[in-house]
Amino acid sequence: MQAADSSSPSNTASKEFELNIIAPECPTVTPTSHKAAQPADLCGDIPLPDIMGVFPNQAPAGVTGLSVTTYGCYAGWGAYPGPMTLNLSLPGANVTSQNVVFPTDPGTAVQVAGTLNIPSTVTGQGLISVTQNDDGCIMQTNSVPFYVVPEPEVTVIAWVDGKAPDLVTFPSGANSALMNNLNGSTTACAFELFEWSVLQVRADINTSADVAYANAWLVGHSANAAPPSLITPSVQRSAGNYRLFNDFGKGSVSPNVGSTPDPCNTGLVPNMVLAGQASPYMGASGTSPSGEVYQLAEGRIGTLGQSGSETINGRTVPWIWSVIEFDSSGKPTTSNHAMFPTYSVYTNGALTNTYPQCSVQSFVANDETYQLIPSQIP
Repeated sequence: MQAADSSSPSNTASKEFELNIIAPECPTVTPTSHKAAQPADLCGDIPLPDIMGVFPNQAPAGVTGLSVTTYGCYAGWGAYPGPMTLNLSLPGANVTSQNVVFPTDPGTAVQVAGTLNIPSTVTGQGLISVTQNDDGCIMQTNSVPFYVVPEPEVTVIAWVDGKAPDLVTFPSGANSALMNNLNGSTTACAFELFEWSVLQVRADINTSADVAYANAWLVGHSANAAPPSLITPSVQRSAGNYRLFNDFGKGSVSPNVGSTPDPCNTGLVPNMVLAGQASPYMGASGTSPSGEVYQLAEGRIGTLGQSGSETINGRTVPWIWSVIEFDSSGKPTTSNHAMFPTYSVYTNGALTNTYPQCSVQSFVANDETYQLIPSQIP
């Protein structure tokens, strides 16, 4: 599997955190004798840790499974009773405690880690705190600010650009029967496709020049209209003018695979050829190892279209995909996509970037092993 243009986000911030923040310099504390003599199971007998901060201290709305860690110092005496859990004061948000590092001496650094889940409807500033349950007695420590940042709605539209360099002039050297049938009457064109996709007969495909011409002709004559510079994502999705549609952010979850326009423009080509096939991973989402929340959209041409392509090229059909990711500050990344076709990227409905498609020849040289699965997202 080759993930062209994919990139691994920097993990510098987390490394700095591990080096400098998890083990802060804690002041020297001398416990008083009367406190040390108190029973260990009375509420309030042992002070809670002083929570100094949380890493990360912000996350986008809609995040799930984000690891967060509070850090601070313990100013008490003796082993601290547990368990301790994280709390987030934003309505609808929750943190599940993962682990606790128990302080054993006064002035010991302490950390409490947990997994953060914030619904897409939650925004604003909240407070992260630590609660300790000592024999049913709930004691809450001080709180530190935590920010939920609104994330933009990001849309990635994959479409075939019929004006790409290798589609403006089709390869030369193909036999005349092939060119005449594809460029002649609509009936002859449709029957040629029928032979390739339904009968799986390699009609008029005899040489590598024929293969190159057939691939370029089919792609060029089934191109999509370029999407506009401003869109309403839901309207664009319903219109269906795309090969692959991925929309994520602001609570929106709208991946979809599109159909292939009839290259013969006849209406005679069965819809089974036109309809796209969604990957088993279509719409997969989660948190990547680098801590980014992602959504994957992935698909390819429909089953009979696959059959025709396999007849021509002698191999299975590769997949196309796009990944939309958000880091802990709500910044999106869209550079992880397949090498084909063209990808138009929109932020809140406005075109912000375009990734051009590779050549048809480069794409059809691959097979179904050219695919992205969630575990490969960095």
